Amino acid sequence: MSKKKASINFDDAYTELQEIHAKIQDDNISIEEISTLIRRSTELIKFCKKRLRSIEGDIDQAFEEEVK
Repeated sequence: MSKKKASINFDDAYTELQEIHAKIQDDNISIEEISTLIRRSTELIKFCKKRLRSIEGDIDQAFEEEVK
């Protein structure tokens, strides 16, 4: 998983979250698999939030520089 984490980007993380959502909707999924998917989705959500905050900071900085 660490290899995946190192090369992941926002779009990949979002796509994986959508895939996890679809899998969880399956009535035949086991509790163990749900647990694993929930843990992975938590990691992905944290990554996405961090990335979005970083992008927001970049945008804010660009606007501040534009005003100067």
